[in-house]
Amino acid sequence: MTVKPNNRIYPARATPRAPVMRDARPHMRLEQPFAGRDHSNRCGLTGMARRSICCVICALGALLALTIDRARAQSEMQLISGRDKHVCLAVQKNTISGVPFPLSHAVLPRPCWRPIPGLARIDVDNDGYPDNLIRVTQCFRSCEWIGFAVIDETRTQVSDSELNKALQSIGGGGCGPHVDVFSYEGRTYVEAREPVGDRTVFLIMKDKPIPQKICVFQSKR
Repeated sequence: MTVKPNNRIYPARATPRAPVMRDARPHMRLEQPFAGRDHSNRCGLTGMARRSICCVICALGALLALTIDRARAQSEMQLISGRDKHVCLAVQKNTISGVPFPLSHAVLPRPCWRPIPGLARIDVDNDGYPDNLIRVTQCFRSCEWIGFAVIDETRTQVSDSELNKALQSIGGGGCGPHVDVFSYEGRTYVEAREPVGDRTVFLIMKDKPIPQKICVFQSKR
């Protein structure tokens, strides 16, 4: 109350309060993060704490989905031959990776044959001496095939050797399987992947002109 000079009592005026700003968006309800949906745009909850928690859940969901996809890919590949070899088990578990190609070469392209930039110094035929390995593409009527070739010490010419013939036989030419090269426990292997999912791992030895089949995988159709 407020007392005026004329001793009359007047009720005190209420101090005006600032308007309260409310979020116009409705409360967002979290869905199941592992239902196979894209939750990248569902992290819009108000408040830093809620937003952080939501995004952590989204990231965990994406990581779990990636793990499930890898496990599904491994379960769909059955090892037919080579169960007693460590390299086959490593391939089945997807713990190997292809060799890098950090160096350069000067091989010129030819009609329907083109070298890809990059060179790897790796012992392809497992004779104790590194080879100059490059990737090449060959074009055909219905596809473009990517394979490998060994070049000479000048890094300018493809050598006409038994090793290149062995690499060509694994790839098959034409629209053959996808070919990759990797190293495992000091040896170099060549892997051929068929479009249907079948995979075969070969070992090339200098004293044996025909590549040896080390692992054979068959996709579960």
